[in-house]
Amino acid sequence: MIPNLKSKLSHLPKVEVEKANIVHEDSDFHCSRFENSYDINFPANEYILSSFASCNISALKKACMIHDEIDIRVDEIIFFDTETTGLSGGTGTVAFLVGVGRLVNNKFVVKQFLMNDYHQENDLLNEFVDTLKGAKAVITYNGKSFDAPLLKTRSILNRIELGLEKYIHFDLLHACRRLYATRIQRCKLTDIEEKILNITRVDDIPGSEIPELFFRYLKCKDMNLLDKVVEHNLFDILSLVQIAGELAKSYEHPDEVLFAEDRYGIARTLHNYGSIDRAERIFKTLKQDYEPARVAYAFIQKKKHKYKEAIEEFIIIANHNRFNIIYDIEVAKIAEHHMKDYELALQYTANAKEKINKIRLLNIEYNIIDDVENRRKRILKKMGRI
Repeated sequence: MIPNLKSKLSHLPKVEVEKANIVHEDSDFHCSRFENSYDINFPANEYILSSFASCNISALKKACMIHDEIDIRVDEIIFFDTETTGLSGGTGTVAFLVGVGRLVNNKFVVKQFLMNDYHQENDLLNEFVDTLKGAKAVITYNGKSFDAPLLKTRSILNRIELGLEKYIHFDLLHACRRLYATRIQRCKLTDIEEKILNITRVDDIPGSEIPELFFRYLKCKDMNLLDKVVEHNLFDILSLVQIAGELAKSYEHPDEVLFAEDRYGIARTLHNYGSIDRAERIFKTLKQDYEPARVAYAFIQKKKHKYKEAIEEFIIIANHNRFNIIYDIEVAKIAEHHMKDYELALQYTANAKEKINKIRLLNIEYNIIDDVENRRKRILKKMGRI
């Protein structure tokens, strides 16, 4: 009688297999590793690393809107960036290259892990987890929205505990937008390099072309296809180091920042962070030459119940705006409710009404005509004129 499959299998020797994180002897299961080390006292491919090595972490926390009070040293921070098989994320997207940078003694060390094929993903992720040991924080560029969620998803699928949520996450994209977007609008990493760091990459590969190069590499295993990709990832890491240093320096010494728009961005961020007095001082120094700063300064005075200072600023702003009635209304509110100066309140209510009429001639919709008229009647009633 021919034994059935079940009986055949029962006679096979049993093999003990680990449930996760199997260590393979065959080198084919290991991803490729690259390592570069840079003396922080010298430029690394044009990137200045020394500013981060001596940066004020408290200032960097403010730039990134991080309120955690845990003490962090610069050598306890990990920089990381990924290159992926797609730019939209999702379960099917894989990080085939992960670059990790860290200060070690007086050097900045960058390690890169390249997945030569999909079966090496487990090893790549384990290598990344190992680099996080001893760190308290990570720095990325749009990593909160893209890199970190992607790595978390892939780690779950590979049954690896990543634990990125345990680390304080400095996402420099949002910090750069808050500081620079008013002046330079776009804040892609290449925009920050060119317009803030004054660095232009030569012969760099566009990020949109990277997934296709990896797919071509999988077919022919020609490493020349990925040389520029590995270099691109390396430069991304070095760029993050200089940007982090620049952000920390700007928030520590805002008076040394050249452009008014940038100082305004710092003050606005500090205000939202809760450092109202520091923000107020910056707005005050800017208000003569930059009207948004005067507006912010005026509202701070109002919030602090310094109505005399607030109304003086709102009057200047209102007189400079031909069509915006917001500041006329602010003058009228303070004059009516806090200073009991009904003549001034009536004057700026009338100004607001006149501006509304101009706006109507321009066919611009305004929905507060009734509010202005009701304010005018209430003030007249308080003055005993109706």
